Amino acid sequence: MDTTIAKGMTLIEYLAGCDEPKNLHEIVAALGLSKSNVHRLLRTFIELGYVRQVGAKGRYTLTTKLWEFGVKAISQLDFPQVARPHLVRLSEDTGETALLAILDGMEVLYMDRITGDQPIGVFNRIGRRAPAWANATGRVILANRMIDVSMFADKLTRYTSQTICEPAELAAEFEKVRTQGFALTAGEWHEGVYGLAAPVFDAYGAVAGSVGITGTIAQYESNLSKEWHIGVVAAARAISEELGMRHKPAKSVTMLSTPKSSSS
Repeated sequence: MDTTIAKGMTLIEYLAGCDEPKNLHEIVAALGLSKSNVHRLLRTFIELGYVRQVGAKGRYTLTTKLWEFGVKAISQLDFPQVARPHLVRLSEDTGETALLAILDGMEVLYMDRITGDQPIGVFNRIGRRAPAWANATGRVILANRMIDVSMFADKLTRYTSQTICEPAELAAEFEKVRTQGFALTAGEWHEGVYGLAAPVFDAYGAVAGSVGITGTIAQYESNLSKEWHIGVVAAARAISEELGMRHKPAKSVTMLSTPKSSSS
């Protein structure tokens, strides 16, 4: 390893983690390097445009150059490509169909799907759409985007006897989803089908989409002890981190019980 480069990156990472500019003495003390070494590194980074001095006391802070590189790197990431290995693993671990979805208006659009051991139909094939509020993949996005139910209350169509159509009840469900970190639905869009999904966040902390699993309610109930929700949340978090998310606070994952209402 090139020690000069390593020292330089240590300096960059230190400044990136500071809430305010630091003077030379503070940087030397924090890094444990010699004053001359740190000063030389700072001068080099200033000349290259990565560091600047601010204030009369000559404190040092980062410029936006690294941020610009980060934005370019994030823009080159392909959401489905990043998510696919995690979908494959999720499907293998559960035996269920794994889904990747994004929100488009008041519908979710399925971007990728890994078919499980027991295929459940064609309604969630890649490119298909579904009512966002009536299935887990869409509900978890709506809830985490803090969308007001009153904005689409007149569009709450009843698809089955289990579909939540009362605005107040759906708003309470959104709050529950945000609190527990995932959405669980059962038979709200298609009879006998459950859905379990968690939100995926991008580098800016915005909800990029969702990842989840779906299958028959009977299959879910027979595997309740396996706590599939933990794997779904973990997959969503791993995808989020690969997309650049770093600071979204982790939620404690609520224990699951047999689903009482909710679809994929």
